[in-house]
Amino acid sequence: KKAGRTTVEVGLVQMSVSLAGWDSREHECCRLCGRILAVEADPMSANAGGDCWGCIGKIESDGGWALFVGFVQDEINKGWRHPDGSPKPASAFMFPKETEPVGG
Repeated sequence: KKAGRTTVEVGLVQMSVSLAGWDSREHECCRLCGRILAVEADPMSANAGGDCWGCIGKIESDGGWALFVGFVQDEINKGWRHPDGSPKPASAFMFPKETEPVGG
């Protein structure tokens, strides 16, 4: 099992996240939604204490924390989140816009 740590920028915040090796059968997943954490191509998968940034960002933004409201609005503007602030599915980050997922 490959393991390591890296720093991921989420808005203006940097988080240290654990990386699960792709050859491993065990991946850490968000305790709220089940999203696989620390997927390089998926900015919503940053590990925020065992939950994904997609869930935590929405919760904190909905709670009115100004810093997080700004982060989530920026991510909506980038197309990473739906207009209500909920994160787009991981598949939205895995496939280039001009291609369709296999079987999709």
